Amino acid sequence: MRKTPLAIALLLLMQGTHALAADSFDSKLNETAAEYSVDPADVTNFDRQNTQAKKSALAGYINENNELSEIRKYFKETETGKAKERQMKLKTPMEPDEITDLRKRLEAIDKAENEPLHGTANVRIRNVTYNPDSNQPLVIETAPGYAAQVEFYDASGAPWSIRKDGVVGDGDSFTKKIMGEKRHIASFTLNRKYNVSNAAIVMEGLNTTIPVILKGTTSTVDGRVSVTIPKLSPNATIQPVFQHEMDNVSDELVRLQGGDAPAGSKPLSVAGLPNSEAWYDGQHLYLSLPGRLLLPPPINSSISPTGRYLYKVAPTTYISISLNGDRRSGTIQDLYSVDIKRAKTVFDKGVK
Repeated sequence: MRKTPLAIALLLLMQGTHALAADSFDSKLNETAAEYSVDPADVTNFDRQNTQAKKSALAGYINENNELSEIRKYFKETETGKAKERQMKLKTPMEPDEITDLRKRLEAIDKAENEPLHGTANVRIRNVTYNPDSNQPLVIETAPGYAAQVEFYDASGAPWSIRKDGVVGDGDSFTKKIMGEKRHIASFTLNRKYNVSNAAIVMEGLNTTIPVILKGTTSTVDGRVSVTIPKLSPNATIQPVFQHEMDNVSDELVRLQGGDAPAGSKPLSVAGLPNSEAWYDGQHLYLSLPGRLLLPPPINSSISPTGRYLYKVAPTTYISISLNGDRRSGTIQDLYSVDIKRAKTVFDKGVK
């Protein structure tokens, strides 16, 4: 039976002769063919060349397997090591006390990195009245990490809009932002601790700017400051009636702003206007109202830090105010037997 070249090549490889040179291979091929009763005459040159090619391919495959076996062995050892490591972790985990201690240490580090060095500042809410003609600036106390909101309102309680890009100042010291549907809120955040900077706020319809001092602090910061400007803004829903209203403030109204009654005055009650107060000092009537006074014409007027309307008027028993867009009337009652002297008019009986 005639052996195929592949069979002959396999036999040669099994005998360890795959590294022989071409001439030696031919001799060995003849010997092998003779040993297995292969007639050398049956082995053609084509068989020899074909066998040589298959021998080379088989030899390369065997060498490749030998090299890959080392790589397979390495990966197997690595995987075995990882498996042993996982098994050790399963067998010997951290004790509960050790895990708790580690978590506490990580939390302490995080707290030390983020906690303010001087403790948490107190946040306050303020209401102030600011006259744009004042020679003093608004002082806002804040600190890095705290945003101070400064809201502006006019004498009617309407939001007073800030002009577009109407907050100017040192951009390196603080960040600023104009907010609100009416653009009446300025938000400030200091960029550096203990820093003192200033800004100027330009309001719509106001000829003067509002100077602001931003003062760095670690104790009490302004969370929100509601600023009432005793004038009427372009957003006012009530148009001015009296030319000199809100233009000046008397000493008695200054006392009312601080929560004290005018000196030497006696309290009266106001019927028909809830949440209204009145005082009489023998010469003038002083009013603290929830809305804007329409009648009588005021001598002096102001707005309290809490947003109440304060007036100094001539003695009268009848007042009219505008509250939430509605006209309301009230009567000053002689609750404490205070004799309010009123000049006689042509309507009084007996007047000639």
